[in-house]
Amino acid sequence: MKKATKLALSITALVGVGAVTLTYAYWSQTASIDNPFNTSSYGSSLVETFNPTDGEDWQPGSEVDKIVMVENTGETSLIVRAKLDETWSRADSTGTLVAYKEIDAADDANEDNENSDLAIYGTYQENATDGYYTNDDTIVTKNFSSSELWVDGGDGWYYYSINLPAGTSTDNWLESVTLLSNADMGYYADTCQLAGEKVNDVITWYAYDVAEGETFTAPAYFTVDADGKAVAAEADENGDYVEGAIFTAYSKAARDLDDTIPGYSGSDYVLTVTIQTVQPTQEAIDTVFGTVPTGIGADWVLADAEDELV
Repeated sequence: MKKATKLALSITALVGVGAVTLTYAYWSQTASIDNPFNTSSYGSSLVETFNPTDGEDWQPGSEVDKIVMVENTGETSLIVRAKLDETWSRADSTGTLVAYKEIDAADDANEDNENSDLAIYGTYQENATDGYYTNDDTIVTKNFSSSELWVDGGDGWYYYSINLPAGTSTDNWLESVTLLSNADMGYYADTCQLAGEKVNDVITWYAYDVAEGETFTAPAYFTVDADGKAVAAEADENGDYVEGAIFTAYSKAARDLDDTIPGYSGSDYVLTVTIQTVQPTQEAIDTVFGTVPTGIGADWVLADAEDELV
C-alpha cells in the first residue's frame, strides 16, 4: 500500500534594525521572513504577497504565488540586496521537527564547488526515485520577476542596481515558487507477495518477501510457483487437499515506501527571505555588505558620510 505524502504552509516574520547614533557614519537594516511549506508539511520593509493556505497539500509541480519587494519607509535613499535560504525538516519519533537539508545561498556561494551558484537559485535533482537527497541542489524553483534592476551578484545575494528613494518600493524580486513535478518523494519497491485464503468471502492474507528470499509460511496447501506467485491446492469433498489440483489463489504484490530513504516525503519546507538595506555611503556598504562583487553598484549614487542624503 502506498503511503500518502502531504505538504502544508505557514508564515512567520523576523525583523532586526541597526541602531543609529551620532558616533557612526552609517546605518543599516536587515529583515528576514521564514516561509514554511509542509509535505505528508519591516525604516525599510520587506513586503510580500503570500497566502499561507496556498501551500497546504503542496504537490509536486504546484506553483505558489509569493511576491517579494522592498519598501523604503525612511527619509533618505537606500542601497538594497536580498537572498534566500531554505530548510527541509522531518518529524522524529517524538514529533519534533529535525532539519535534514539546509541551503544558505551566501554560505554555499563561498564553498568553491562547481554547483555552488546553483544550489538554491537553480534546481538540480540527481535522481527522482531513489529516495536520496544528499547530492541534490534545491528542488524548488524560484520564479523571479523579469526586472533588470535586480542583479545576481554570484555571492548568494541579489543586488538592486539603483538607489531606492524614500517612499518608494523596488520592483518585484520574487513572484512565485514551484515544487519540481518529479520531486523525489521516496523510494518505493515491490518487495512482498501476499497470498490470500478466501473463507466465507473473507480473505486472509499471508505475506512473504521475495526480494529477501523469505519462504512462504502460509498453510501447507499454498505453494509458490517459479514466478513467485502463490497458488493453492483444491480441497476434495472430505476437506482434504488434492495434490496437483489448483484453484485460483488470491495474490498480489505490495509496494511500500522504504522509511530509510524517504526522499522529501512527510517534510516541512521553510523558505527564508532576507533583505539588507544600507545608507548609500562607501563606508556603510563596505562595513555591512563587505566586498561587493565586481560590476555591482555601477549605478549606485553614493554620498560622503557627512553629506546630507536625499
